[in-house]
Amino acid sequence: MRTPWARLLQEAGWSVQQPIERATQRNEEAIRTWYEERWPAIKKTRIVNRSWRKE
Repeated sequence: MRTPWARLLQEAGWSVQQPIERATQRNEEAIRTWYEERWPAIKKTRIVNRSWRKE
């Protein structure tokens, strides 16, 4: 099963690309800090904002 994005890219003559390896500039410590400190607040906001949707 292909995603709609993959289908649109293929129709445009493009392909879904993924990097072969991680970026050399990647800062693992900064990523870990962001994920531990910022992500919970973002995730909580997303859950709260979703409450307006009617099922």
